Amino acid sequence: MRTPRTRRVLTLALAGAACLALTLTAFAAGGEAAVSGMYATFWALVPPVVAIVLALITKEAYSSLFIGVLVGALFQCGFAPVDTLDTMLNEGVMDQAAKTGEHFRAELRKMAENHPGAVKEVRGLGMINGVELTDNEIGPKVVDKCFEQDVLINCTAGNVLRFIPPLIASEAECDIVVAAVDKAPTELGK
Repeated sequence: MRTPRTRRVLTLALAGAACLALTLTAFAAGGEAAVSGMYATFWALVPPVVAIVLALITKEAYSSLFIGVLVGALFQCGFAPVDTLDTMLNEGVMDQAAKTGEHFRAELRKMAENHPGAVKEVRGLGMINGVELTDNEIGPKVVDKCFEQDVLINCTAGNVLRFIPPLIASEAECDIVVAAVDKAPTELGK
């Protein structure tokens, strides 16, 4: 078992290694590229640090995570959330997401027809979709098979495959996910 002292030493060693890597990157890339790389790295670390610090202070994980995500979103949109919402609503991002979600659901339903013994139901709204499986044991195995194909999905309640792609996902990207999910039950003999 590791002692607190050992953990501190390991943490300092990892921090030192990260600093060394950034320094070597700075020398290899040249002045301006290195500054922008370090700047991006710093700002990318702020939202998770905010979430972790709030979780430690408040002992509440979900609200701290939400605030961390919110901070990340504010950084991403350049602290212009009204302009971001305006772009999403008025430039077709939401309409495209709804169209892509319908395509994704239709393809999942076609996939379900190939595996009537394994798939109970396909349901969803917008880009959020779920495939309910007939067997509680197959869900984690399907997740593992998809992961082997470089597709990351989630299984909840033991038998529901959950899909929550980003709003900017394309139909082609959704088709890649459906192909991986379609292949998994076949490989598992279901």
